[in-house]
Amino acid sequence: MTATTNQPNETRLDITVSASRVPRCSLMLQSGFQVRAQVGVSVRDLLCNQLELPSDYLDSRIQSVFLDSRPVDDMDRAIVEDGSVLALSGALPGLVGATMRRGGYYGCLRDSITYRPASANLVANPKSAAGTITIKLFNLVLKDLGPHFLSRGVLLPANAVEGFLRSQPGDIWDANSRFRINGELLAVSSPAQHPWPRLAGTLLLRVTADADD
Repeated sequence: MTATTNQPNETRLDITVSASRVPRCSLMLQSGFQVRAQVGVSVRDLLCNQLELPSDYLDSRIQSVFLDSRPVDDMDRAIVEDGSVLALSGALPGLVGATMRRGGYYGCLRDSITYRPASANLVANPKSAAGTITIKLFNLVLKDLGPHFLSRGVLLPANAVEGFLRSQPGDIWDANSRFRINGELLAVSSPAQHPWPRLAGTLLLRVTADADD
């Protein structure tokens, strides 16, 4: 289950831009975003099997993982539930960074807040179900993974998306820029142009690079 199919009363916005502009669009994800997925599974299962992140990237580049504000050491035993907030970060600076690092030497210093599964049975016999989770990406992880999540589709508040699009300098949009709402191509090359529809509620947003760029 992914966030690529919009639900009833939910607007889908597809944006196509030049490949060089996609990283800038990732800034829309700075405050977090939501995805639909099968929950009741491990963090690793969610990220690798459902959201299609490479396992080696997960192990080598994501240094700190937080599930519902609790640092995670074992991604195979941390269970994601409906409504969970999952934060992913590269290396954090200083002693705090060393303490929060997944499986790090100083992890004992935050033992009281470290994530632990509610029961061993839950880990051994996970019960998956459809749900929605919030994902937050920090530092280099946002740069690396932002385009990946945008291409898959994310859920964001419409007012936040519209505010970001309208605030961007004109050079982000060019002849390759295209905007579709619920599959219908808009006759504009920039969100600042008329007629740009008023958006509300939750958007299913996808941003992809132009295939001919």
